[in-house]
Amino acid sequence: SFKKGRGNAADKVTVEPLEPEPLTPAQSDALRSVVNREFKDYAKANEEISNIAVKDISQLESVDQMLCVIVGYFLDLPKEERQDMLETLNTVKLAEKVVKVIDRELQLEGLKQELREKVKKQLDKSHRDYYISEQVKILKKELGESEEDELKRVRERILAAGMTEQAER
Repeated sequence: SFKKGRGNAADKVTVEPLEPEPLTPAQSDALRSVVNREFKDYAKANEEISNIAVKDISQLESVDQMLCVIVGYFLDLPKEERQDMLETLNTVKLAEKVVKVIDRELQLEGLKQELREKVKKQLDKSHRDYYISEQVKILKKELGESEEDELKRVRERILAAGMTEQAER
């Protein structure tokens, strides 16, 4: 306990450390394994987490320490959510919360990766189309053909196809 202010008896505050609920060794090992595997997956998707950090986390003997370090240093959480997690005394519940957050982050990273791939494919296709178009222009120029010649050929094909006036426009 400690005193606040100038010594008034009403100013005394008692601080009691809170201990997490004890786990059996089997529960602790199982949780360590699950949390460690999830954190490794999270670290693979998150370039900011080094292999050394992953190794250090995996070497922590206490699952409680492991969870606190992950929540405190590695998860990108709003302040309130981080505080709520750090105040969770039930290790199993805390592990569940951590795994949910990691799964959510992995899903988000997966969606980001899909989007990046789609954008890259679209850019590649656009670039390829532009490149081919430019090659065709160069070939036509070398063959002495102009865009006007190409338009004339297209008009002739439209007329030859016997389309209605409205379609010909």
